[in-house]
Amino acid sequence: MIKPEEAKKYLDAAKRPAADKSLLPGQLEDEDVGVFASQVLTAKSWYLGNDPAAMENAFETMANDVLTGAADIPTAVGTAQDKVAQTIVY
Repeated sequence: MIKPEEAKKYLDAAKRPAADKSLLPGQLEDEDVGVFASQVLTAKSWYLGNDPAAMENAFETMANDVLTGAADIPTAVGTAQDKVAQTIVY
């Protein structure tokens, strides 16, 4: 998935905009994805919390817990969700 040609296959099938800037020019012409691809370079981060380090740690812990078998996917995602929610500014 880290190779641009492999990512492109997935993005084309899933109709999602690319995070890789090198893939954006081709997506800008796509009728389904173009409007979203045009916003990639100006979009703001989704995270609106007050502790980016805690959010990053929650995601890192989630991935490590799944990879090591310490937690199944739903449990790890739920725990990360709870940790990130505690940092959100409403």
